[in-house]
Amino acid sequence: MGSGRSGTEQKTDKGADMNWSDEIQADRKRLGEKRCFYSMRIHEALRRNRRSAATVAYELGISRTAVSSTILGKNHSPRVLDALRAAGVPEKYLFDPRRMEQPRKDAA
Repeated sequence: MGSGRSGTEQKTDKGADMNWSDEIQADRKRLGEKRCFYSMRIHEALRRNRRSAATVAYELGISRTAVSSTILGKNHSPRVLDALRAAGVPEKYLFDPRRMEQPRKDAA
């Protein structure tokens, strides 16, 4: 049996019924959007250090597409984010989900 709600009510109440994994996905999406917004700053920081996304990809032995997807916020590859950090990209442009404050579950 159902929850007693119509299909439209269930869809509109989705925000109120978000579970913990939905919150994490939403946070990761927001972080990716922020990284995408600053993607040109990331490329500028790489150029200042005489690097490019292609050189980072070559050094990691992965495709340029994987690096580009991470810079554009579509992926959150820990290897690529660590390599960008090591290449001199400031932390304020990376929006690394591992470095963001984790939500705490309050004890009941």
